Amino acid sequence: MAKQYVEIDRFLAQALAERNCASWPETWQGAAAGSALVERALYHGIAGLLIEYRPLGWPHDVVERLLDQALAQAMWEIRHKIVAGQLLTELARERIKAIILKGTAFAYDLYRTPATRARGDTDILVDRGDLARTRLTLAAIGFHLHQDCIGQADDLCLQENWHFTSTDGIGHDIDLHWQAMNSLALSNALTIADCADNARTLPLLSDQALTMERKTALIHACMHRAGHLKSPYFVDGVTYYGGDRLIWANDIHLLAGALSASEWDALCADAHAKGLASVCMDGLNFAQHRLATVIPVDVMNRLAASRATSGASTYLLGSGQAARAFQDFKAVAGLSGKARYLIQKTLPPASFMRAKYPRMNKHPLALLYFRRAVDLLRERPERVEH
Repeated sequence: MAKQYVEIDRFLAQALAERNCASWPETWQGAAAGSALVERALYHGIAGLLIEYRPLGWPHDVVERLLDQALAQAMWEIRHKIVAGQLLTELARERIKAIILKGTAFAYDLYRTPATRARGDTDILVDRGDLARTRLTLAAIGFHLHQDCIGQADDLCLQENWHFTSTDGIGHDIDLHWQAMNSLALSNALTIADCADNARTLPLLSDQALTMERKTALIHACMHRAGHLKSPYFVDGVTYYGGDRLIWANDIHLLAGALSASEWDALCADAHAKGLASVCMDGLNFAQHRLATVIPVDVMNRLAASRATSGASTYLLGSGQAARAFQDFKAVAGLSGKARYLIQKTLPPASFMRAKYPRMNKHPLALLYFRRAVDLLRERPERVEH
């Protein structure tokens, strides 16, 4: 199956690169091949894009399943835009500057049809000093803080999830951040001032919507993708490990295509100054390899020539899970803070553990904690958790 996934991923990457769904391979016969492709398309978050590129000649059941997913995402998008717009209006009324990150920002800035940028939430970044008022605003319009986030310390946890159920029964989530990257060791890698500087508007989403300027968004996209080289992420309740999702490659591809020569110059300067040249190169190489993204030759040469490194680049590209945890531990201020961090990381709530290891949901909690410790010491967990 792993070999088949490699072939399918190559086929899907070609479809994205050419903006055209190639003919169905003659060697892919039977329902198993179609099911495997749908599974990979959902994992990569590109069902809507594939439908937009018109998969003519593909098996009917494959197209139907992709279309069902694309329609569901489109219906969610219509309502989510209203929900997110209401929140942004209320935050603006409170004079809280909220920066939209990642998927929703890209959807309304770079994608022809926002719903084709699949995602399950909207990420917003606010200054830590505005956290209390932001939480009050979320609660006032009907959002509820996820139970796993209740009581967490703002100095140790850098984001939290808020959930809203609309009148049609559809759920909408806001991931509230007060740091650009969810790691204590990366607190200075990309600050909120960096993200808010020269913020751009997203009028297709809301008159109040703001996001990072594109060169900063590209740096952040490369950092985010590198972060998941070791850290898990979740797609439709399934836990994955790795940084190879094609939707992330497509984000980088579209951002790269939107940069002017002066913005490339600014990106190279920022990457050098912050010691993130290797992280940017890794992300750009990923997009080039998968989607034939065109990057100016001098940009790659300048990034390659940059010898400036940082703790952030080491954390993102050169550290396993245990090393990352140790670097985060070192970044915590004070002995009491470090003690609280250790307790939080070694003994997280039972609800968190059972969500992290759903296939072991019925096992004793002690066994789950042991599994977590083993995973932490691995170079990288090579698994998918259903």
